[in-house]
Amino acid sequence: MIFSKSIQTHFISGILTLLVGISAIGNSAIAQPVVSNVDIVTTDSSATIAFDTDVATTALIDYGLTTGYGSKDSSIVFATSHSFLIDSLAENTLYHFQITVDDVLLNQTVTPDSTFMTNDVTGPQISNLMIVTTDSSATLTFDTDEPATSVIDWGLSAAYDSTQADTNLVTSHSIVLDSLAENTLYHFALTVEDSLSNQTITADSTFRTDDVTAPVISNLVIVTTDSSATLTFDTDEPATSVIDYGLTAAYDSTQSDTNLVTSHTVVVDSLLSGTEYHFALTVADSSANQTVTSDSTFMTDDVPGPQISNLIIVTTDSSATLTFDTDEPATSVIDWGLSASYDSTQADTNLVTSHTIVLD
Repeated sequence: MIFSKSIQTHFISGILTLLVGISAIGNSAIAQPVVSNVDIVTTDSSATIAFDTDVATTALIDYGLTTGYGSKDSSIVFATSHSFLIDSLAENTLYHFQITVDDVLLNQTVTPDSTFMTNDVTGPQISNLMIVTTDSSATLTFDTDEPATSVIDWGLSAAYDSTQADTNLVTSHSIVLDSLAENTLYHFALTVEDSLSNQTITADSTFRTDDVTAPVISNLVIVTTDSSATLTFDTDEPATSVIDYGLTAAYDSTQSDTNLVTSHTVVVDSLLSGTEYHFALTVADSSANQTVTSDSTFMTDDVPGPQISNLIIVTTDSSATLTFDTDEPATSVIDWGLSASYDSTQADTNLVTSHTIVLD
């Protein structure tokens, strides 16, 4: 078959156009999509990953806590602008992800592993709080589960009126409060803050500085009878009390009250009448601070016996009759003999005020 020159020209032109088209298709078939403008916006529980491709593609995102991923999200819609919302994530956690895109000719691009961190919205957690006090200071040590600054607000009430701060971001904290009053209750609250301004504020708590002063004794009163002594006194703080007593300053007896009180009464009995006793008081508060008094004395009452009056002695050659009166009913006994050693006794066991004893 012989074609005209014109037909031959059109045929050759068509073949060339077809070859150019096939070449273009071939070049397109080996060009991978380009991923660009990757943008990640996170919250504490989600991440939105947006990106562009230079040609329309589907998209797949693999993500997880490691480069092994384990979770995925995908879109089969061909587009050049892509956005994925990944939710139900853990707060303040590093996630790995990888993007895979395919164009209509199944040319594929897989991005290298990348990461994002979800937001931290939780204040630091305080643990291991310890307070060591002296009579004029308090040292507070505690830990936080992430680096944080620390502030302590403190004072004599929960209104507070003083502040101590440490601006260092650390996990082990130590704050020293000094120039405090002895044996005083202080209120305090801790505030810790991480680098993202997340705060934790503790509830009001208290500590008491040490008591190093012994109780002060006042208003000592001693009431005696012929056989007992009652000692009453006050202390300026609750205290136990002990009295050591005896006939000398060596003492040999003790009476105690283990109750922590400020008004004290100690009764010592079974004493000798008309006798001087030595004693010392010891008082101790709940912190074992003691006051011991110097040696003091008291005298038990001297209770006289019946008073004798109107003594008359009538003698014969072989007898003696003694008559006398007493100011209260009383028995009577006469010890007599040839010397002051006596060797004889005569008694009347009747309780009378007019007495007669005959020696014969």
